[in-house]
Amino acid sequence: MSAHTPGPWMVSSTYLVCDSEARVIAQCQPIGVPALDIPVLVAASNGRLIAAAPELLYALMGMVRQCESEGWPIKAEHLAILAQARAAIAKAAP
Repeated sequence: MSAHTPGPWMVSSTYLVCDSEARVIAQCQPIGVPALDIPVLVAASNGRLIAAAPELLYALMGMVRQCESEGWPIKAEHLAILAQARAAIAKAAP
């Protein structure tokens, strides 16, 4: 697992994604740069997605681990999805 800031992460009212100690992880809307401003709904959605990243990663890792270790029956049509899950995990936790 890569050394990322542990969750939980949350989104502030100013579109900042912060860790549990209020350290900024990401800024979802440029501040003071009107030409780069993105719509409020997009900034809020981006913030929620980023804030959920640690939980999503751990959930996906758990699903893949169970699938592989407990011998879940994997249909041929699901192999591509499992490969996508592994690739996403590798991207987030090289």
